[in-house]
Amino acid sequence: MGNNKKKRGRLVAGILIVLLLIGGLAAVYLRVNPTWKAAELKVEQGGRYAELDGTDPAGMTVETRFIPPEGYSRAAAEAGSFAEYLRGYPLFPAGTKLPVYDGTSMDSAYAAAVFDISVWGRRLSAVR
Repeated sequence: MGNNKKKRGRLVAGILIVLLLIGGLAAVYLRVNPTWKAAELKVEQGGRYAELDGTDPAGMTVETRFIPPEGYSRAAAEAGSFAEYLRGYPLFPAGTKLPVYDGTSMDSAYAAAVFDISVWGRRLSAVR
């Protein structure tokens, strides 16, 4: 009877190993040969630009697009700080349609700016 348990244990272990190998090979195959197509984000110019107080449509960075209210001034940012980095971040031209993950684009009256984000050589964007 003890011999039967050993055989059964080896059989179960063998089956588990085979299943793990099949699962691993399937995962590698799907990773190398994806069935989905990555969306190509298109940046299109929209037909409108809402006039917002405190924005300059000609500004191409966060600092030049968003102007402090009258009577106020922007606080100084230290060289190399996150504030300096963010203020100099590039934006798409005013009125740009919002790129959507599936490759389409949409107009939005609520977006004051679209960030020009490049990651690993691919253009991405974040809204507002």
